[in-house]
Amino acid sequence: MKNLKITIAAFMLSGSLLITSCRSSDNAIDNPGDNLITNGSALIKMNLLGSEFESETISTNMASARQLKVGSTVKEQVSTFMAGEQPVIATLTPVITSAIATQAAINPMADVVRNPLKGPNVKYRVIAYRTSSGAKVASNVYTIDANGGSTADSGDMMLDGDTEALNKYDFVVLSYNSSTVPADVTGNISTATLPSISGDNDLMYFRTNNVRVSKGDNVLNVILTHKFSQITTTIDASAVAPGTPISSIGNGITFDKHRGGTVNSIKLSDGTVTFGAATTTKVVGFTAPTLASAIWTSNPTLLANPGAAAGDMSTLNFPNTAGGTITVGSKTKRNFTVNNLVVTPGVKYNLKLKFACTTNATPTWPFNMSDSGSGTRLTRTFNAPAADAGFIFDVYELDNSFNMTINGVDLATQEIQFQSGVVDYPQNIRFKSDGSRWGENGVPQIYSLGSSTNSTPIIRITIGPDGSVSMMGRRSLTSNLEPLELYGGTRFNTVTWKTTGSNTVDATMLVTGATVMRGLGVGKKIVPCP
Repeated sequence: MKNLKITIAAFMLSGSLLITSCRSSDNAIDNPGDNLITNGSALIKMNLLGSEFESETISTNMASARQLKVGSTVKEQVSTFMAGEQPVIATLTPVITSAIATQAAINPMADVVRNPLKGPNVKYRVIAYRTSSGAKVASNVYTIDANGGSTADSGDMMLDGDTEALNKYDFVVLSYNSSTVPADVTGNISTATLPSISGDNDLMYFRTNNVRVSKGDNVLNVILTHKFSQITTTIDASAVAPGTPISSIGNGITFDKHRGGTVNSIKLSDGTVTFGAATTTKVVGFTAPTLASAIWTSNPTLLANPGAAAGDMSTLNFPNTAGGTITVGSKTKRNFTVNNLVVTPGVKYNLKLKFACTTNATPTWPFNMSDSGSGTRLTRTFNAPAADAGFIFDVYELDNSFNMTINGVDLATQEIQFQSGVVDYPQNIRFKSDGSRWGENGVPQIYSLGSSTNSTPIIRITIGPDGSVSMMGRRSLTSNLEPLELYGGTRFNTVTWKTTGSNTVDATMLVTGATVMRGLGVGKKIVPCP
């Protein structure tokens, strides 16, 4: 019995070479003249055309969770939120090239992004299976050089093909787009699975079926498909700081819900990826542009995320530390999040965060409510103006708990209590950084922090344009506002803040002795930057 010798050599596709398949195919070898002589050697040239990202299709579950339309027509996810007092417009867009976008109008399968695959020292594994039985017959590793050429690491692949019944093969190609070699896989192709894949490896996959090896030259076209998502993040402060560049961006900015451990696996028969349950964070790295600029773009961030359920939605986190800080001139931005990002495995995205300019909506909303006694509830109703960049409630004096109902939705699930020792209404808010509460660890009681003449906010309630609620507070009138958190089962609700028409706010307070809340509400509107 003779052997068929397969030599792998990568080169760019010429105009005269017919591409018979971009993905799994029954006829992925180009065979001029249809020469089907099976006795003798066959030279197989691996035409490695590059790698591609798939088109975006959002599942019904994820679309419902994010209130998006279902299907590949969904191209952008847009949200507006507050970074402190600064609104940010976030836009997550799947990437397609202009040429492919034109084709996609006619052929949805053209909605992909393709890149040449080059080294240096990028490795990939080719595994051959007998089509008739699914049995594994060979496995070789190849290295791609800087020009896109490939070299077998340990000799050419040798296949048996003396008879027509034996000269059909299925090929699987695996790569991490790096010098790390995917492990070999044992067993029949119907059950073969590559386990223990790190989400930090850029997993790529290709399979083609029923490849007929014939005497003479044969060309196998391969396009590797990325199986994890890739996100490039742009920070744009040009509108709010004309002429002032971003001087630095911290190195602690992260995406969550990343399956970064060796917890993932891929089924070789069809490329199905099973994502592990354990999650971690993925750092977003920025490199300062050569020329000073108010627009910085991150290095592409690999994100392994199944994108199948509401719990998979990712958050981009800018922590309240130096690592989460954007510095523009003398001003800094930190301590904000971009929530509910829906990513589809194998899709490439651009995420743009654009800081916007605002002005105060009029009229502003001063409020003052007080009572004394016990066991009753004090209620005041206000009509606050519409605002498309959120709303800020600054509290100058408080004794000692409150809640609000905004357009029919409670601000929090329970009365927000700042004082300990109140029967049936336990203290349930604290400083997020260390868990300190008013009345302990040197922090005065909330009722002694403010006064009837104080004009420094001791509590700040922020309602974002997306209806999210957050709070900040001070330990003293000379300290900074710090993030607060609810605990003990109490949580903030997502409210609806109207961008047209007025907003109905019912402020309520449990009366326990002297009871007072005084402050100012200010709506924020997005306007063209001066």
